[in-house]
Amino acid sequence: MVHTFHANNGRVAGRFYKELFFKVPVQSNPELLASILRRVEAEANTEPCSRISEAELWTALNTLDLDSGASPNGFNGRFYHTCSGTIKKDLVEAGNAFLEGLHYPKAMANSLLVLIPKIPNPVHFSDYRPISLCTLFNKLISKVLAQHMAMLLPELISKEQSSFV
Repeated sequence: MVHTFHANNGRVAGRFYKELFFKVPVQSNPELLASILRRVEAEANTEPCSRISEAELWTALNTLDLDSGASPNGFNGRFYHTCSGTIKKDLVEAGNAFLEGLHYPKAMANSLLVLIPKIPNPVHFSDYRPISLCTLFNKLISKVLAQHMAMLLPELISKEQSSFV
């Protein structure tokens, strides 16, 4: 069942979920952070923090379903694959800007909030389960970051924890 909301309802839904998920402000605790043991040495942290290459981005793109549903910006995997010769340099630059904390194009960071009914006849926003549909670009960057982190995971996760990852 698909429910359509008017723009005002979208704002109300956004406010509802923002209040639900961000009720308690997150505060930094320097003493707590200082007590956490360092598990990754600086030299081992070089690869996860390295810049994204065109080859890595292409590898990540080839692992995604090209015909998956379009992202909120309207671009699916086939668009990225077909236009890669034209856009790959810009994608790499945008990905590296994200990793370096620089300007990140807002359109690439947008997500689409979709409400899935939990019960047959939902009445309240709490009767819906929110899911977020992110852009394919975010999926690409996530894949590349996962590749970067893969070599560190054995140092960070014990055998006993591996089934949870």
